[in-house]
Amino acid sequence: MAWLNSVEENRNPGKERVAEEEARKGLPGMMIDFGAKRKSGNTWDFNNPFVAFEGLQQIEEKRALLMLASPNDGLEEGWEKKSEDEAWGMMKRQVEFTAMLMRMQREQGLYFLSEHPAEAKSWDLECIKNLARYSDVQTIVVGGIRWMTNSVEAAKTVEKMGDAGENWMDRRIAEGYGEKFNDELFQALVKQMKRDGR
Repeated sequence: MAWLNSVEENRNPGKERVAEEEARKGLPGMMIDFGAKRKSGNTWDFNNPFVAFEGLQQIEEKRALLMLASPNDGLEEGWEKKSEDEAWGMMKRQVEFTAMLMRMQREQGLYFLSEHPAEAKSWDLECIKNLARYSDVQTIVVGGIRWMTNSVEAAKTVEKMGDAGENWMDRRIAEGYGEKFNDELFQALVKQMKRDGR
């Protein structure tokens, strides 16, 4: 059973703890991380139409509570060594498709959290500007990284981890999202659902 379905079926306070415990066990449906590797071991490079279709299916069918995205991490290895025009073309397509998935995630009443270098020119793309125009979407900068999310509580978590001064960003890059960040993010999602009356 998807984690989101489990929560929806256990809305009354007496069952809320059960739903949280199930989520902690890693039931599918809690998060989809497009910055991590796919099951095949390859990246989520949406320049590949087959990968793009798989990503679309994940959003439409899995309906994970939170979508994580990091366009840089999704591109195939060695993309930055291509010519400037080719590399930018790949990044632009990656960001545009990721933005479409974030928009779909939001339209389903779910959440997204995306990161990209704060000074990256992709922030000037129309697809990103359009997302930023929604009243529930915010961007914050922490440690040279700009984050975009439609979850107030996720944004608070990113800011708090950044304020902790633990160099957590480097650890996240080296080890994935890391146990501490995952735990903090999980708590943020629980708070966000309560905030939204779920």
